[in-house]
Amino acid sequence: TADLRVLSGPPRRRHFAWTALRRPSFDRVVGGFDVVHMSSPAMTVPTKRPLVVTVHDLFPLEHPDWYDRVSRWGFLRGLDYAVDHASAFITPSDYVRGLVVDTLGVDAHRVTVIPEGVSGSLAVPAVRPEGAGRPYVVAVGALIARKNLDVVIDAMAQLPPGPATPQVRIVGDGPDRARLQA
Repeated sequence: TADLRVLSGPPRRRHFAWTALRRPSFDRVVGGFDVVHMSSPAMTVPTKRPLVVTVHDLFPLEHPDWYDRVSRWGFLRGLDYAVDHASAFITPSDYVRGLVVDTLGVDAHRVTVIPEGVSGSLAVPAVRPEGAGRPYVVAVGALIARKNLDVVIDAMAQLPPGPATPQVRIVGDGPDRARLQA
């Protein structure tokens, strides 16, 4: 069973206190749990309980120019905490697993790959009703350079035109919106 708890107080202040001071302990604030999951190193959660950390990428290390100083600092501080305290790591791919092992020096036995997405009965191909229009490809996310939406647009533009050629539908917002629309 899941137990949802809402923490009081300003989230930014709590995030800063956890990241900078590693206080107060999550255990003291929330209590009554067995395992803590940090869904990203960008959000340090100080705890004495078993800790599992999901690392989606190491972009702040690989592309520091994509992030402001405070975001990079928080990510690096969270990574340091995770490397020192996590019982286990989850990555979405073998590639990111390799980065965590090679770049951060984490023992390979502590890192498990769990691909993102769906499988099994949830991976049902979409069925388009007869006459429902052209198929389409959807890209959802922040409209920023690092998402490489230019590559999606360029690739789709190289397909031969016709009623079976998918359209691109991009959902999101960000500083690259006008450029991508053009």
